[in-house]
Amino acid sequence: MELQSAKTETLKEGGGQRRHEEEEGGGQRRHEEEEGGGKRRHEEEGGGQKAPMKRREEEGGQRKHEEEEGQKAPMKRRHEEEEGGQRRHEEEEGGQKAPMKRRQEEGGQRRHEEGGQRRHEEGGGGQKAPMKRRREEGGQRRHEEEEEGQKAPMKRRHEEEEGGQRRHEEEEEGQKAPMKRRHEEEEGGQRRHEEEEGGQRRHEEGGGGPKAPMKRRREEEEEQVPPPKKLQVIDHSVKVASHYNSLQEVGLAARSQSRIFFMRNFNNWLKSVLIGEILDQVRGSGSQKVSVLDLGCGKGGDLLKWRRGGINHLVCADIAGVSVDQCQSRYEDMKKKSHVNEKIFSAQFINADCSKEVLSEKLDDPELLFDICSCQFVYHYSFESEQKADMMLRNACERLKPGGYFIGTTPDAFELVKRLEASDSLAFGNEVFKVSFQSKGSYPLFGCQYHFSLEDVVDVPESLVYFPLFEHMAKRYNMRLVLKQRFSEFFDEKVKKEHHRSLMMKMMALQPFPCEDGGRQATDSRGEYGHAEEHCVRAGVQLPLGTLSRSEWEAASIYLVFIFQKMS
Repeated sequence: MELQSAKTETLKEGGGQRRHEEEEGGGQRRHEEEEGGGKRRHEEEGGGQKAPMKRREEEGGQRKHEEEEGQKAPMKRRHEEEEGGQRRHEEEEGGQKAPMKRRQEEGGQRRHEEGGQRRHEEGGGGQKAPMKRRREEGGQRRHEEEEEGQKAPMKRRHEEEEGGQRRHEEEEEGQKAPMKRRHEEEEGGQRRHEEEEGGQRRHEEGGGGPKAPMKRRREEEEEQVPPPKKLQVIDHSVKVASHYNSLQEVGLAARSQSRIFFMRNFNNWLKSVLIGEILDQVRGSGSQKVSVLDLGCGKGGDLLKWRRGGINHLVCADIAGVSVDQCQSRYEDMKKKSHVNEKIFSAQFINADCSKEVLSEKLDDPELLFDICSCQFVYHYSFESEQKADMMLRNACERLKPGGYFIGTTPDAFELVKRLEASDSLAFGNEVFKVSFQSKGSYPLFGCQYHFSLEDVVDVPESLVYFPLFEHMAKRYNMRLVLKQRFSEFFDEKVKKEHHRSLMMKMMALQPFPCEDGGRQATDSRGEYGHAEEHCVRAGVQLPLGTLSRSEWEAASIYLVFIFQKMS
């Protein structure tokens, strides 16, 4: 009976073990079926026509899924190895238990036969001895504890695998959720794009239907962005033209009341001497008919000089259209008032910016060549840039005959800079004129601008003319410098000739000092004529004498005279 009981216990343990294995095997099969079913569902969901972006994302998800499956393979192998180990343990345990049980049963049998036969027979053999029961119960408990101890790690690993499976499924769902959202966003964006295209077609077909919201926003944003500002380049020739156009023509009586009346007469005398001497040289070279270009003619202040010089043809050009019109009017008046037998030169009048436009293209006679080009108090405006300065030189020189002259007057840059450097500020001058610079110490070759104002006559920006550069540029047109003198030097030389002195008196180029009865002085300011008194004492000259006020001398002495001749 004890052998039967041991066999029964062994069968029960084996049946329990087989049920445990079947349950674990069934759990494993269900786990694999669920994974397989999840994988099939995942593939079925991703099987339709996908957008390119969705296909790439799902292919990336599939690769992740396969990598995770590859990571599960070692876990599955470990699980199978553990099951094999469990079976080997049970077999070893069964093998170890059999000898021990047989020895126990043999010992119990001997004890039963020797000392406990009667108790066995009286008790019917249905109950075991207390000691044996305790040993068997203790052995059974140890066996169960060992089984539980061995099963516990397997159970934990099984639970960890189930938890890993759940996490894998959650991760799969988590990966699919953003893909699903992106897919929905792409579908929504596609629908919006189709709606915009449809709206655009309706707008084009229907002639101004409502625009798509996105396009409308883009257009509104573009309208809000201000257009890039263009850099404004100041062209000072426009200011010069505007200034001279605004000057009002006044009569002789009004001019005689000007603070610089004698200075203006002095400048006119100096130009008359210059023009007269050049005309003499032109005629002395054998030229019978003289043609002249007055470059920067203004209102025609030199018309009488050309009339006295007996020229044949005159071309007057200036940037100020009003001045050109007044010049032409004065010319017409001069012709009307001339003597019957007097032959007045013919003339053409051109309104043009001589520092930008080619004058030869505007001439009535395209073959016309000039004996003289006169440029009085004008050329310095062109030195705003090299291009302008060169164009002015081209207009002055390219149509000159061989041996012809380019004459003019302009501020002396060296004298202006000398006075600026001696000043405590950026300006210098007196009650008649003022010159102001933006800075000092650095003077560019072109565009070195200053502002010049002269009583009632000039109030414009001008540019320094660096004369060595001016002379160098003139050589491009086969011109050589004949004369360059400051006004004071030119005056000292020419006033020595009697006919020039006589012309000076006639033109009232100097003011008598002291003032004669009935006459007037340019100013009552003390010290304005001290230089004249000092000259009388030093030179032993008796009063009265001809002079200019100190302020007028200072203004006139910033200018110079130049003469270029075209080489044959």
